[in-house]
Amino acid sequence: MRWTYTPPPTTYSHSHTTTSWNHQRRAKRATGSTSWQKEGDELAVTVNPNLLGKIKKLGAFDISACFNCGNCTAVCPLSTEDEAFPRKMIRYAAVGLENKLLSSAELWSCDYCGECAETCPRSADPGAFMMAARRYAIKKYSWGRISDAIYSSKIAFYGSLAALSLFLAAIIMMFHGPVDLSSVDMFTFIPMDAVDKAGLLMGVFVGLSALANLAIMNRYVSQHEMSTAKGIKSLFSKFEALFKVIVNEVALQKRFHDCSDSIRYWAHLLLVWGFLGLLAATTLDYMIDAYSLQLSYYVPRGLGIVAGLALTYGSVYFIYKRFEGKEEYASYSHFSDWTFLLLLLLVGVTGFLLDLFMLADFPLAVYVTYAVHLIAVFNLLITAPFTKFVHALYRPLALLVQESKQIAEKYELKQELVQTAA
Repeated sequence: MRWTYTPPPTTYSHSHTTTSWNHQRRAKRATGSTSWQKEGDELAVTVNPNLLGKIKKLGAFDISACFNCGNCTAVCPLSTEDEAFPRKMIRYAAVGLENKLLSSAELWSCDYCGECAETCPRSADPGAFMMAARRYAIKKYSWGRISDAIYSSKIAFYGSLAALSLFLAAIIMMFHGPVDLSSVDMFTFIPMDAVDKAGLLMGVFVGLSALANLAIMNRYVSQHEMSTAKGIKSLFSKFEALFKVIVNEVALQKRFHDCSDSIRYWAHLLLVWGFLGLLAATTLDYMIDAYSLQLSYYVPRGLGIVAGLALTYGSVYFIYKRFEGKEEYASYSHFSDWTFLLLLLLVGVTGFLLDLFMLADFPLAVYVTYAVHLIAVFNLLITAPFTKFVHALYRPLALLVQESKQIAEKYELKQELVQTAA
C-alpha cells in the first residue's frame, strides 16, 4: 500500500499527491503538524509534534520518562478493557495524536488516586499527566481562546481577577443604598433588583459559554466514542444512561469512591453538595423575595448554613492537602487549581458567615460580608467555563457518552443474537 502526504488545505491548495521529502519537511515546519493517509482513505491522521511539550508545561513534568510499560493501566482501579487509561492517553500525546486525545472520553475518567504514580517504575507520574492533559483539553474546548489566556499567563489571570474585583467593589461603594445600622436590611443596602439584573447578565454569559464549550467537546468525544456503534435506538435506553450518570457519578460520586480513601471521598462529596446547597439557598431566597414564595426565611437560612459548612470543610481539606503535599495527587497544583479552591472557600465562608450575621442581627457585618460574598461568587462563576470548575460539566458528559456507547453495544449484541437465533 502506497502512502501519500496530504498538506493541510489551509496552507496548500493541492492534496492527494505524492510529494518529495523536502516538500514534506517544509510543510511540517510551516504548519507544525502532519497529515498522512492511505490512497483511497477519506480520513487523514493529523500529528502535532509539539503536543507532549505543551502538556508537560501544564503539569506533566516527568512524563517523558514513560517507556509505555502499561503498569499504570494495570494498577488503576478504574481502568477496564474498554477504558485503557492512562497508558493510551500518554501514547496519544507521545506520538502527537491531538484529536485522538481530545476525543477520548477516558481523559475524564481519572480521579487521580495516585496509585499509578506510586508504582510507576520510571517515576513518570501518569496521574499528573492526566490532570495536565485535562487542562490542555479545557484550553482546546474553550471558545474564543479564553482558557488559553488563563492557563498561559499567571500575571494575566490574576491581573484580570484583581481588576474585576476592584471594579465590582467600586460599583458597590458608589451605588449602594442606605446603610441601616439599626437592623439588618441587606436588600436596601444592595437592592435585590440590581443583584438580579447583574446575575441575569452574568448567567447568560456563563451559560452560553458553557454550552458553547460543551458543544465543542461533544463534537470531539461523541464522534470518536460512538464511531464503533450505531447508537442507542431506544429512548428509554438514553434515559437509562443519563439516569445512571446523574445518580452514580454526579450525586453519589461512585467512581471517586472506588479509587479514593473514605476521608477524601467525603470531602469531595461535601464540596459538591455544599456548592449545590448554597446555590439552592440563593435560589430560594430569590423566589421568596421576587415571587412571594410561601416559605419561611429560616429554610434558606438553615440550608445556607449547612451547605456553607459542607463547602468550607471540603475546600479546607483539599487546600490543606495541597499545602501538606504528601499525597501524590496533591504534590503539584496548577495556579488555576489553587484559585478555584480558594474562591470556593471564600464563597463558602462568606455565605456561612452571612447567614450567621443575619440570624444574630449584626447589620454592618452583614453588609460587608455580603459585598465580599458577591465579589467572590462573581469571580468564581465568571471564570467557571474556562477553568477547573468546568470539569463538573465535561466529566459527566464524557461518562454519559461512555455509558451510551456501552448500552448501544449491548443493544447491537442482543440484536445479533436474535438474528442468529432466527
